[in-house]
Amino acid sequence: MGKHARRVRNLGLLFEAYAGAQRPVFHLSRPFDIAPGAGTRHTVDDLALLVAQTSGALRAAGLRSGDRLGIVKANHFDVVLLAAAAARIGVLPALISDTVPPESLRIMLGRLEPTVLLAGADVLARAQSAGIALTGPGVRTVRIGGDGEGPAGTVGFDELGGAAVPPAAPHADDKPMICTHTSGTTGVPKLVVHSANTLGGVLTRLETMRIPFLSTRPDDTITACIAFVHGRSAVWAFAQLGLPPAKAVVLADSRPDAVIPTLAEHPPTTLEACPNIFQRWEELADRRPELFARVRAFINTFDLIHPRSVRKFLGASQRRGAVWGQSWGQTEAGPVTLAVY
Repeated sequence: MGKHARRVRNLGLLFEAYAGAQRPVFHLSRPFDIAPGAGTRHTVDDLALLVAQTSGALRAAGLRSGDRLGIVKANHFDVVLLAAAAARIGVLPALISDTVPPESLRIMLGRLEPTVLLAGADVLARAQSAGIALTGPGVRTVRIGGDGEGPAGTVGFDELGGAAVPPAAPHADDKPMICTHTSGTTGVPKLVVHSANTLGGVLTRLETMRIPFLSTRPDDTITACIAFVHGRSAVWAFAQLGLPPAKAVVLADSRPDAVIPTLAEHPPTTLEACPNIFQRWEELADRRPELFARVRAFINTFDLIHPRSVRKFLGASQRRGAVWGQSWGQTEAGPVTLAVY
C-alpha cells in the first residue's frame, strides 16, 4: 500500500494508492461487464491494474483531459472503476442509470455534452427501437457487451483493449471529479457534480469513523447491493480500502433468487442495500433465514425504510446485539441523518 494512501481523495488515484494491500478481496455476484473473462474474485492489485488499463482504453476512445464521459450501463461496481479510470486522466465521468428512458437520457446527455458515450448494448438497442439519437454528431459511442457489431458508428469496448496505460493526471481536488444524478422524481434527473474534496474528503469521513457496532472489522464480510451509479458507491469504495474488511462482496442484481448463491458462499456480517431491495428480500428472510444469520449490522441508505423490514431481518440474524443502521440524504449533500436501532 502506498504511504500516501490515506490522504488520497481523488477516485482516479484510489486503487493504485492501495496497491499491495492484502485486504479486502472483492467477490462479485457476476463478472464485470468491462472484464467478463476476469472472473468474480479480485484483489486490490487486480482492480488497480484494471483501472489503469481502462484509462488507456478511454484515451484510445479519444478522451483527453477536460473532456466529459457519459456512462450508461447495467448496474455493477464496474461503473465505479470506469469513473476512476476517467478521473485518473482528468476526464469528468457522468454515471447515469440504465433505467432512465431514452427520451430523458437524450436530454441528460445533451446537458452533459460528452466527448464519448460509453453505453450498454441494451441501452443503445432501446434507444434505436424508440427512434431516438442519444447524442449529436461528433460524439463517439463505445458499446459494452452485446453480440455482433451493434448500431452503426459504435465501437466495442473490448476493441479498445491493449492500449498503452497513460500516466495518472487527475484534476486538483477542488475541481469537478465525478458526476451523478438525482432520482428524477420531479422530471428529468438533474446532474450533480462532486469534487475530490467533497466526495473523497467530506463524505468519506463518516464512513471511516469508528462507530460502535457499525464500524468495519478486519474479519468482516461487507456486502452491498445498491445503485452503483450513485455517488454512494464511490464513497463505499473509499471505505472498503480505507477501513478494509476481509471481503467486500458486490451484488449486481437484487432479484432474490439471483443473490442466493453469493450470499450462501460469502455470508455477510454487514449487509447494505436500498430500502426497496430489503423489502424485495423479505420473503427471502422467511424462506432462507440462514443467509442472514451472521449479519451483525444491516445498513439501509438512500431513503426511509418500513419498520416491518427492520424487524424481519433483525429476527433472521443469529448475532447477539445485531443492529440496523439507517442513513439517508441527497445526492447533492450526502448523508443527512443517521439512526441506529
